[in-house]
Amino acid sequence: ELEVLDVLARHKVNVSKYQERLEEVTLKWADIKMLTPTAKDSVAPIQASEGERIKSDIDVFLKKVQEFRVTFAKKPFFSFPTGYTASFPVIDQTNQEVAALEKEASDLQDLANMFEFPEMMQPVNELVEESREELILCKDVWDTSMLVEVQFSDWRKTLWADIKTDMMEDNTKQYVKEVKGLPKKIRQADCYLGTDASVKNFLTSIPL
Repeated sequence: ELEVLDVLARHKVNVSKYQERLEEVTLKWADIKMLTPTAKDSVAPIQASEGERIKSDIDVFLKKVQEFRVTFAKKPFFSFPTGYTASFPVIDQTNQEVAALEKEASDLQDLANMFEFPEMMQPVNELVEESREELILCKDVWDTSMLVEVQFSDWRKTLWADIKTDMMEDNTKQYVKEVKGLPKKIRQADCYLGTDASVKNFLTSIPL
């Protein structure tokens, strides 16, 4: 910028006021650059302290999620004798609990990203995501269980003379396929095993 003003001055252009302004700005910028390290030094301890506080919050939250996982594994909707009628309200309540954990995890992730230690949230996120996945899988199992049990109940009320065994057998075989089509991850859960056994037992009980 100073070089440009020199060229203009040589061509008889009055640049004195611009030169004064530029020199003033240049001096101020030099002062700012001198102050910046000092400002950083004063902020650094505060930033470090806040970073440690956030790390502590993440550790506390991890323990909270680990405790939740223990309770989650004992939820009655994992057990087939609970039945779909009693399972759905518990699933709804648990959904709210998981949603609250997801919100808290998201907020902590934002802070961890800001303070440049995002990897600290990985164990927490994995546990929260696993809870969400398993809850969805259990809901799928109970949706399927409700579908087949309502149909079986209706068929059991059918008079012997009105039973259409071919139709009943074909539909039940379709239910067997639907249950078998549920994700492998849920197939060791009691709710799945009970639903699977219920469908297969009904199929074998259909009169020939």
